[in-house]
Amino acid sequence: MYRIIRGFNDSVETLKDSIDRREKIFMQSNDAEQAADKLNSILLEGELTWRVEKCVS
Repeated sequence: MYRIIRGFNDSVETLKDSIDRREKIFMQSNDAEQAADKLNSILLEGELTWRVEKCVS
């Protein structure tokens, strides 16, 4: 399982589901990578980029 995060040092923001506001989890790394690429394509100048991280169980 994979999640999409962005942050710097100890401050980490996780992509949330827009309906229930829980952490958005992807079963396939390919799906997470595509979502992160789409998010990064619409960033404003100075915003941190999104990246995929494998979830630790």
